[in-house]
Amino acid sequence: MPESSGFWDDVLPQTDPQRCQRCAECPSIAACLASGFRREDQESIPAADPDLCFGCYSCVAACPHRAIDLPKERAQP
Repeated sequence: MPESSGFWDDVLPQTDPQRCQRCAECPSIAACLASGFRREDQESIPAADPDLCFGCYSCVAACPHRAIDLPKERAQP
């Protein structure tokens, strides 16, 4: 995955490695509308690609193990 620029860090969903069960067919990857939620291999946890994720959070709703967390609220100016 590309390294984050920090710009979208407040909208990117985060995967909790303790809750992620590394499903063979990850429902969250399949649900991603931008094809930007993926993993390197079967043993790795899925992550949002900061270049593709636009914050629809379909990955969050699709995870049966509640392993994907919504990001912190955007900071107010």
